[in-house]
Amino acid sequence: MNQRSITCYMCKKNTSDYINILNEYICDECESDISTLQSEDIKYAYYNIMLKEMWHKFLIAYP
Repeated sequence: MNQRSITCYMCKKNTSDYINILNEYICDECESDISTLQSEDIKYAYYNIMLKEMWHKFLIAYP
């Protein structure tokens, strides 16, 4: 558990339980969802788009 509250990049909820990936924050709930999703799940497409967006922002910021 972290000390400060952040806004999750994926679900936009405020939380103090998160991980930092590519300079963005993902809450534990979204992390759990991502790690257990099947490719047929509708959430899979959403998380895939969001992760691509995170990579894009990261690569532009650190050429």
